[in-house]
Amino acid sequence: MQDVTVRMLTTPAERSHACARIIEALPDWLGQPDANRAYIAAVANCETFGAEHAGEIVGALALRSFFTHTADIYWLGILPDYHRCRIGTHLVTGAIEHATCAGHRWMVVETLSPRSADEHYARTRRFYEAMGFEPLLEHRADDPVNPMMWMIKPLSQIW
Repeated sequence: MQDVTVRMLTTPAERSHACARIIEALPDWLGQPDANRAYIAAVANCETFGAEHAGEIVGALALRSFFTHTADIYWLGILPDYHRCRIGTHLVTGAIEHATCAGHRWMVVETLSPRSADEHYARTRRFYEAMGFEPLLEHRADDPVNPMMWMIKPLSQIW
């Protein structure tokens, strides 16, 4: 999609509103009300990138920093009508550029482990792998509903 721009969402209200709107459109991915409320509240305080098309935020990515060298994709969501339009690629690429300029050496993301049979998150993992992320570790592997994993991507080969 050619006419998509990625920009920082500048106010806590703008960040939370974008997150809430996208969550509402993604019940198959984001169907846990308590977790969704926590995301909406936390995204307000994250560096958040919005993908804008025709004046509308169609995707968002919230980034957190751990220590001085690791950036975490805390939350990423894209409106269903914009899936497979490279919106996620634009958002992650923008976050990588931002994190690299800020001096981060790693980017991480937490998602459902392959131990989960959820096909939506299998697509999510394939997307992150295509973006250069690799599995790092599993946690909560014995949780039958939400076995989790961390994925990692080096941002620079020269340190």
